[in-house]
Amino acid sequence: MFGSTIGVILEMGRRSAKLSLESLRNNTLRTFLAILGVIMGVFCITSIFSLIDSLKRKVEESTSFMVHPRDITLIHYPSFSSRENRGKKKWPKLTWQEYNYLAENMRNIENITLNVRSSSLILRNQHNSTEGKPLGVNRSYFDMFEIPIAEGRYFYSHEDLLGEPVLILGYQVAQDLFPDQDPLNRDLMLKGRPHKIIGVLEKHGMSFLSLDDRFLIPERSLSKLFHSDRQINRSIKVRANSGDEGLDDVESESRLLMRQIRNLYPVEPDNFSIYRSEFFKDILENMSNVLFLVGALLGGFSMLIGGFGVANIMFVSVQEQLFVIGLQKALGARRAFILFQFLFEAILICLGGSLLGLGLVYVGTLFEFYEGFELVLGSKTILLSMGFVLVMGICAGFPSAYQASRIPPIQALRKQSK
Repeated sequence: MFGSTIGVILEMGRRSAKLSLESLRNNTLRTFLAILGVIMGVFCITSIFSLIDSLKRKVEESTSFMVHPRDITLIHYPSFSSRENRGKKKWPKLTWQEYNYLAENMRNIENITLNVRSSSLILRNQHNSTEGKPLGVNRSYFDMFEIPIAEGRYFYSHEDLLGEPVLILGYQVAQDLFPDQDPLNRDLMLKGRPHKIIGVLEKHGMSFLSLDDRFLIPERSLSKLFHSDRQINRSIKVRANSGDEGLDDVESESRLLMRQIRNLYPVEPDNFSIYRSEFFKDILENMSNVLFLVGALLGGFSMLIGGFGVANIMFVSVQEQLFVIGLQKALGARRAFILFQFLFEAILICLGGSLLGLGLVYVGTLFEFYEGFELVLGSKTILLSMGFVLVMGICAGFPSAYQASRIPPIQALRKQSK
């Protein structure tokens, strides 16, 4: 009994699909106009989702060399996890003495480094000048992070300790200053002081933490360029031992030592912040979720427009085929048969348009729209777009299909004869 019922349903579906295909072939202009709206809708929503997915992958790839799962960072301003401290007494900035105290006394760590940042500075040679973002680091920075260098070398230990005037240029900074020359061992003027170029970093391309527009300088050298610490910001990065998976030990130890050197009483809150590398991942995840929602709204709106077009075409299709519907019903066709026939027609229009729309997006993935950035069409995006299209086809075709299935055969024949 059950098998025969399934057979009847499959046969009904086969015949309905056959009639739907004949209807689409007999009305090529109407079919083309309907598919065109679907193509535009699918192209928009798939392009948006692919762009979001590609951006997320690019950011993850570009931050992988700078974000380690066992790193914590100490900063001098309140983090997002300590908003209750915002607006209170200004926190003191981190100092080199505090970094040195942590480096000498921390035990549960693999490495520790100090970073110094400031606003962009102008670098000049005899012929060109450009603006670069300075990043003051010490020698341990290159031990913690795999910074790819194209030519030259990293800082020596004595250059770090003495604050020697040496620089490692990012790719773009080197290109702006020496477009047709080898920059190694040349001098640059930075805030009126000569600095020697000892290295050039590899090209990193467009990314969240790209070093192309930066230059590396010993942190003490950068500090010497300013008269006070008000113009620079220090941060301390600590990498825990492999056994400290939860980072609880290294976080507790760094907090205890910082409170000791700052002479904080037990009742006083921290006047510094500690956050883990998960902080960046959480920000990235939140950003991608927001972009996904915005993309879903924009893509859904474009799909809605395409759906209205399909719904109008299906209404016209039913009106044009009233005589055929009347004859089918007079010969004993069931309501479900008529319903499936027009529903299949709407779904076929949407699926055909979705395939063409996905094809256009795929063609876009073959081109590099921005240097270092490629559009990726993933299986998740394809399935998501196809799901949207399937729902749109059912919603757009069901009203007209249901109306066609409910109309009496005599009424259908009379309307057609008029």
